[in-house]
Amino acid sequence: MINFHKYGFLDVKRLTNLVEEKNFWLYIFNPVWLFIHNELYNPQICFENNAIFIKIDFMDLKNVYIEPIGIKPLDGIEIIKNELRNQNLDANLICYSYPIGNLVLYENQFFQTKVFALEEIIANKKSRRNAKKFIKAHKSSYLKKMKKDDFKDVIEFFQEYNLKNQLDHFNYFKTLNSLNLILQHLYELDFKAMLVIDDSKIIGLAVGNVISNTMYLDLLLCLDEKAVDYLIIEFCKNALLYSRYIASETSLLDKYKEYKIEKCYTTFRL
Repeated sequence: MINFHKYGFLDVKRLTNLVEEKNFWLYIFNPVWLFIHNELYNPQICFENNAIFIKIDFMDLKNVYIEPIGIKPLDGIEIIKNELRNQNLDANLICYSYPIGNLVLYENQFFQTKVFALEEIIANKKSRRNAKKFIKAHKSSYLKKMKKDDFKDVIEFFQEYNLKNQLDHFNYFKTLNSLNLILQHLYELDFKAMLVIDDSKIIGLAVGNVISNTMYLDLLLCLDEKAVDYLIIEFCKNALLYSRYIASETSLLDKYKEYKIEKCYTTFRL
């Protein structure tokens, strides 16, 4: 029997230690990403001797299994199938080594993570020109490292960001929950977080976490579109201290040439 429990803070470090050298690249396998979206995706986890089983809620689907980690895919999937048969349940699977065995793809949706070389983003001439224009036009602006003491100001910034961008219900609560968890565990999970301040007010925010040689960009929010390139370049400069690549799901980095694109597919009917 797979004894799942709700994925929590204590599971993050344990899972990170087990996956950080596997070069999954995908956000769906990022232990920190799973944690900061726990209210949205309701992740559950089970650590066995030789395998890790994870299931999440995804959009309208409940109990979607992620392809097991640490065990041959088909062996892990057979364990899940036996579990489902015993409970007389149907379920779906997110699969990163598609195609796999004789599984038939039920719905051709996929998670996608784009990976960029940090040095190429920093060297991008157009972005550098835009960053210089912003600095010239906003001489009072500056960067600062985000701290837990900034909680109130960050939440106020996000509410203003929401008013400006009219986020839908899904994205509003997704982002608000992520911000709350990031600020609560800013130091414990070693988030790399940067704020752009202009006239004593937050106008931009970037947060990431590092696994192996990659910085995963968790959030990138700006009130002033002209500040985006400035924030991206400065965030990437800081990220070079810890990593070589930056992984992103945000369309704000689509203008850069990606180093690689990673995909995992959902859903396979089990």
